[in-house]
Amino acid sequence: MNVISYDNWVTRCNPLTKLTMIPCFGIATAIFPDVWLGLVLLFIILVLAAVAHLLSSMIKMMGAFGVLYH
Repeated sequence: MNVISYDNWVTRCNPLTKLTMIPCFGIATAIFPDVWLGLVLLFIILVLAAVAHLLSSMIKMMGAFGVLYH
C-alpha cells in the first residue's frame, strides 16, 4: 500500500481543530441557509486546499461525492 505523505500546515494542525471546522460549517449553513454562504464556504475550503497543496485531491474527492449523491 502506497501512502502519500504531505508535509504542510494542514497536516501539522491539531486533528481536533480540523474536526471542529466540520460542525462549525454545518451549523453555519443550517442557521443561515443561503446560497451565498454555501458559495463563500466552498471558496474558503478550496483556497485552504490550494494553499496546502491539496487542491487536486480535494477536487477529486468533491467530484466523487457529487457522482455518488447526485
